[in-house]
Amino acid sequence: MSSPKWTKEQLEVIESRECNLLVAAAAGSGKTAVLVERIIQMITSRENPIDIDKLLVVTFTNAAASEMRERIGDAIGKALDENPENKHLQNQLVLLNKSSITTIHSFCLDVIKSNFHRINLDPNFRIGDQTECAILKQEAIEEVFEDLYEERDEGFLNLVESYAERGGDKEVQDIILGIYSFAMASPEPKKWLIDSAERFNIDENFDFSQSIWARAILDTVKIEINGLCLNMERALKEVESIEELETFAEKLSVEYKKIADISQACNKSWDEAYKKMASMSFENYVKGVKRISKDAPSYIKESKEKAKTIRDKTKKSLESIVSATFNKDNDSIREEIKYLYNIVKPISSVVLRFEEEYSNKKEKKE
Repeated sequence: MSSPKWTKEQLEVIESRECNLLVAAAAGSGKTAVLVERIIQMITSRENPIDIDKLLVVTFTNAAASEMRERIGDAIGKALDENPENKHLQNQLVLLNKSSITTIHSFCLDVIKSNFHRINLDPNFRIGDQTECAILKQEAIEEVFEDLYEERDEGFLNLVESYAERGGDKEVQDIILGIYSFAMASPEPKKWLIDSAERFNIDENFDFSQSIWARAILDTVKIEINGLCLNMERALKEVESIEELETFAEKLSVEYKKIADISQACNKSWDEAYKKMASMSFENYVKGVKRISKDAPSYIKESKEKAKTIRDKTKKSLESIVSATFNKDNDSIREEIKYLYNIVKPISSVVLRFEEEYSNKKEKKE
């Protein structure tokens, strides 16, 4: 059988060494074959051969892990057929059985089993199935809620009043369980829950511009605004060299400058961007623009129509950004965040309490 013909990109993946490598490829593009070839070249390298059990190869399914192990075994076998006296290759077939070619779940389980003493975990632990875990979660959340009702916890009662519907608290339970699941994806879920709530604990000197929320919003908006600037540049190019459309070009130029100013304001502060957005207006493009005579060349009419279409779409997009994002100044946002702290703090506390109760139930379960 002839050797595979690798593409330039595949060869780059196979042969790259001593670097971090991120590869994105579509289904059926040969990812497994490329990875197998990369592994084979690493363990058969003349200069620096490595043992297969020194590699960690992680997949998402047992089937994929099994296929990977089988392909690597076949490749080692073929290499041995060509060089049957190679002790290193012979050793790789032995090591293949204990190599870390596995699913992400199995790998994580091995890490836990090897370090149970570091995380205060019973070495005889087992993995609960989805149904069992769902039952324990429901028991834990109901018991936590019952205790909080009995304690008349003010923050909890305000939380229920804010989110419960039709006299029940199922919606609040779902919120707690959803946030718990999200938090558990963090390396330090408890710290994440506490820190996330405390971000809302602000004083009167709070500057929204310096917050992670404002920076994320402003950075995103600036990208969108810069895109609108490019649109306006396209509109201008359609008309700026046509004498009959000089007035229209001037109006477009003024509007382009206003949009560009908003982009610059996003680099300064929230209020600066808010003011620029609030003062932004598009005039009636017809006002002051000369009518094009019926005898004018068709390219003039077409250029004007193209520019008008681009300009109208830009106007609509900008109005959407303003209504969705820049509808409050720094002072208004500060008051809203202070109010929200009275909600997110209890949420964080309830999630932490649920996590503790759920963990206790799992530990007691045989």
